[in-house]
Amino acid sequence: MKELFDLEEAHKRGGEASEQRPDAVATLLEETETLGYQQGEPLGNVDSYNAYPAEPEEFYQPQTGSLLQSIADSDAVHDLIDLGEELDMLVYKEGAGATTLQSAVDLHGISLPASVPDHVKEDSTIQVPDGEGGTLSITKEAPDWPTAYHLYVVLGLSVDEMASVLDVPYNEVYSPLSDYNMV
Repeated sequence: MKELFDLEEAHKRGGEASEQRPDAVATLLEETETLGYQQGEPLGNVDSYNAYPAEPEEFYQPQTGSLLQSIADSDAVHDLIDLGEELDMLVYKEGAGATTLQSAVDLHGISLPASVPDHVKEDSTIQVPDGEGGTLSITKEAPDWPTAYHLYVVLGLSVDEMASVLDVPYNEVYSPLSDYNMV
C-alpha cells in the first residue's frame, strides 16, 4: 500500500515537472498569464517578445494599436504601469510630459487607467485542478505545505510552473519545497 504522503518520487524529480500528470494541468498552464517583459509567454497577440515594438516610432504605427489593445485586454494588465512592465517601457518621467507609451495609448484609443492601487490589482486566489475533475481555490503566495504537496506532488508541476501559476518568484517556491523535503 502506498503511503498517503509518499514524497520519494517527487523528490527524485528535483524540481522538474512530472511526466505523468492530469490532463487539466496543460489547461491550467495555458491559461496562466505572467506580467513582465520576457516573463513567460507574451501577453500580446504575437509569437515572441521580439515582435513587440522596440523603437518609439513603431508605437505610432496603425498595426501597433491592435497589439497594444491585446495586451491591455489581458487579465494581468490593470493599468498603464502594467502595460509598461509588459513592454519594458517607461511609463512616467517626471517633468517630461507624456511618454511614448502614454501617447501611443491615447493615439490608438485604448482605455486604460494610469494606475490602479496594488490591493485592487491583486487577484489573490486561483482555481487549480484537484486531480479528479474538479477544482480547488488556492492563494497566490509562497506555498504552504498543503499547496506545495498538491501542486508539486499531486499535479506534478515543476518549480518554475508553480512560480508562474502562483505569480511569485522562483525562490519563494523552491525554498518551501526544499524545507518540506520535496526537492
